[in-house]
Amino acid sequence: MNQARAKKRLNRYGILLSRQDARESDRWLTRPANDVEDWRCFPSIRAAIEYWDERARWVAYDTALAKVLVEHAMTLDLEDRAAFDQWIDVSAGSMPEVMTNLCTQVSFPSNWKEVIQGWVAREGSIARVDISQVLKHARSEQKAPSLPSEREAKNDHRMAERRDYIESRTTR
Repeated sequence: MNQARAKKRLNRYGILLSRQDARESDRWLTRPANDVEDWRCFPSIRAAIEYWDERARWVAYDTALAKVLVEHAMTLDLEDRAAFDQWIDVSAGSMPEVMTNLCTQVSFPSNWKEVIQGWVAREGSIARVDISQVLKHARSEQKAPSLPSEREAKNDHRMAERRDYIESRTTR
């Protein structure tokens, strides 16, 4: 992959790519677009792409996992719910026992690229997104759901118009 295509691909993750001229070290540097100090060095463009692709997939999986965990937490009694909230806030220790079985029920999201775009829009890059941040975001989304996307809103509007049209034809 050439440098221009690699830059474009990494830019989707909020990551910048540059070449280092010093021969004694790795030649390719990446950094988050929103942080000038967090550099990572790679021996090749391919190694950089593979690293950030895998990182993006983990963020997408963590997002799906967090959604399942938070949805399940809403069904728990107050004591277990408080333990879960404390676990999210402190981000220390192991997951509450009630939640561990849910990890096997999570599948990799098919819309993972859209999930990553959302994180890049919120955070500037995926470089520092971790599971505790994902859990806190999922919990806040559960408490105050975000507005539907413009595409979803248009589709809902079209479906409502279609339903109204069908109902008006059947009542005649």
